Amino acid sequence: LPIMIPLFIIIGLLVIYTCVDICASFGKIHPGVSVQGVDVGGLSVQDASTKINEELSPKLSNAHITIYESDDIAAADGAQVSTGDIDQAYADEAMAGSDVSGDGSIDKWSITAETIGAYVDGQALAEEAYLVGRRGNFIADRFFSWFGGTWIDATVSVSGERFNALAAEINQQIGLPIVDSSVRIEDGAVSVVDGSDGWSVDAPVFIKRFSASAFASENFPFVIPMKTDPMHIKPATAQRVADDVKTAIAENVTIVHDPDTWTLDTADLGDLISQQVLTPDEVLVFGGGTQKVVADGTTVSEFDTSAWVDPDSGYVLQAYVDQEKFDRYLVGILGPAATGGATDAYFDTSSGEVVLVEAVEGYGPDRSAAEVALQTLLFGEPDATTASSRTITLVDVTIQPEITTEKARSMGITERLATWTIPLSATWSFNGTTGERTAEKGFQTAPVIINGKHEDQLGGGICQIATCIFNAACFSGLGIAERVNHDFYISSYDDYGFADATVSWKSPDLKWVNDMSTYVLMTATVTDEDVVITFWGTKDGRTV
Repeated sequence: LPIMIPLFIIIGLLVIYTCVDICASFGKIHPGVSVQGVDVGGLSVQDASTKINEELSPKLSNAHITIYESDDIAAADGAQVSTGDIDQAYADEAMAGSDVSGDGSIDKWSITAETIGAYVDGQALAEEAYLVGRRGNFIADRFFSWFGGTWIDATVSVSGERFNALAAEINQQIGLPIVDSSVRIEDGAVSVVDGSDGWSVDAPVFIKRFSASAFASENFPFVIPMKTDPMHIKPATAQRVADDVKTAIAENVTIVHDPDTWTLDTADLGDLISQQVLTPDEVLVFGGGTQKVVADGTTVSEFDTSAWVDPDSGYVLQAYVDQEKFDRYLVGILGPAATGGATDAYFDTSSGEVVLVEAVEGYGPDRSAAEVALQTLLFGEPDATTASSRTITLVDVTIQPEITTEKARSMGITERLATWTIPLSATWSFNGTTGERTAEKGFQTAPVIINGKHEDQLGGGICQIATCIFNAACFSGLGIAERVNHDFYISSYDDYGFADATVSWKSPDLKWVNDMSTYVLMTATVTDEDVVITFWGTKDGRTV
């Protein structure tokens, strides 16, 4: 009993101390608490927030910090990242990233608060300080705050967009993207391609290191913290998918469209299989001649993919019959019968006026139904007849054209907007594709302007087309996003002395934008003497 008396006294004193302390700091931050050296003890949260912002924000705005790929790169640049030595030459750098190692990749960046949109969130830091002595072992926390002080490191808040942009740049230079394990199908043989983990910026640690440097008496460099990003699909998951694919394509499938039949063997079926990595919230749905990813939280997969779920990530590696690939196969074997005679609506401008040629319905094989049927046969639960015979019968139905009369009419293409004609002055050839002008594509040699002089070069004369398109778009009132004129005036191109456009691979380019509320139709005609570009649509009152 005598021993217990002093203990009761001590406990009583602690209780009295705690009660008095709580009353004394009611509604205020406990005495002795500081945020990054800013004393906020005894202040309300609002007053502490103001004080933190006033004292830390100037330090942050003046911060200039160098970050490195590794300790070795920092050492090569004369920086001692482990000790906080800032003996590195960044004061006169004009760009954020540089190559210290000389291997052609950026391994050093100079950044500021503006680079990542960093700011001091005084309110959040003050609220954190207010919790000292009010959670966990609050009696001990209050005691130590009184007699030793409590230091809270200030961590900055950042703009997600700006920080992510920097992280993406760093990851591109020194990171590694996730490569998920997948299934390879070659000539009917199915195998697994092992994936690999990724390597990317560890955002929380990066922000903490940046904050420590920004608020230090002298900003010190640091090595960029990186983390491992586990692959979503492990090899074992891909192996389960591969096993199922191997079983699905092991036997031939027969396609019937009376009176014709075609056989898809293992290699043919393998060519039609695609795969996609889906997040735990995504589902692949089929129909209408295609497949699409849906992530609305309510759609349920029509096919059982539970065996293809990676147990660690919850992601799915889904193998499926690529509806577009199978449709191309069906069109190839059916020929003209594939569309059943359906034709799209189109615009005939040969008379100088817009004439809408109406669409025509067709009657032929239901390719969309066949495509879903093959998906069901290989990866679903087909009916007993289909499963046993491995046969898909194409049924004839009414086929709607892709561009119906109603859709074409709603495009608003009703009149001529503008036309531009240029007399041909050079030999040229254009095959309807964009890209580099090469002899393989049919381009020939003709004059071009180089350093203010005419020289013959492959693809010369193509600027006549660009100039025609530019003028027709310009006088239609359409937006011109990119246009560069020639080095000097070419009298045959226009009557105004300004309206020409030069193009070259890969730049300069010509880009126009349809900023009208209706569609715009562009037509091109060529004779032995002229090239003519015309824009058609609905005039909306704009003038040039």
